[in-house]
Amino acid sequence: KKKKKKNMNVSNLNSENLSNVISNNILPRVILPFPPNITAYEIANKRLRSNIRSKAPNAFFIYRKVFMDHLLSLDHKFKMTDVSKLASEHWKNETQEVITTYKKISKQVEKELNNIRNKNLVYANDIEKHKFMKRKES
Repeated sequence: KKKKKKNMNVSNLNSENLSNVISNNILPRVILPFPPNITAYEIANKRLRSNIRSKAPNAFFIYRKVFMDHLLSLDHKFKMTDVSKLASEHWKNETQEVITTYKKISKQVEKELNNIRNKNLVYANDIEKHKFMKRKES
């Protein structure tokens, strides 16, 4: 039998008591903006060039990012481990509509990353051709 989580307002929390609150089955109430105020384009273009080949973040990772950004906008600075626990509990209670929206964003991020990868590939091929032609001329 699953324990029912008690609710409390997130504004009453600080980094010291958040871990305690989570371990006591109290779920601070956090209402995220919907639809999410993040785009696939933003996520893909913030990616470091060295990580461009990594796969796109899944729906939960994007949700957790929005969750973290929302807490920061409320001037709450928590440890990432605590935010992850809190986001995970909220994710489990989200509607199918919310989950589907984040899954769509994740798929869009993968498309954006593929576009970036393809542009970089074409650019890299052009550079290689140019180097080859210069060597051939010498």
